[in-house]
Amino acid sequence: MVILRGIMFKFGKKIFSLFQKKIDEETLEDLERVFYEADLGSELSSTYTEKVRTLFKKNSKITSEEILNEIKKEIVSSLLAVSSKKSLVFLT
Repeated sequence: MVILRGIMFKFGKKIFSLFQKKIDEETLEDLERVFYEADLGSELSSTYTEKVRTLFKKNSKITSEEILNEIKKEIVSSLLAVSSKKSLVFLT
């Protein structure tokens, strides 16, 4: 669990640092690269980046903290979905 916290801290720190500057297409491409480098895969990386892009288009005044919270929610939701699917497999 401690290792996971360390990884998530580094991951969150990288994402947070991206949003300390102007948010533009380059920032979103960097975000997608961070997701990919975190081994989320190309599909999830693209999905999460599109969700952030949509958030930003809806509210250009969104803060880094709000973006991070949304990213956390998406990742947790994805993990729970995968976890519940795997649980079903083990039950059969």
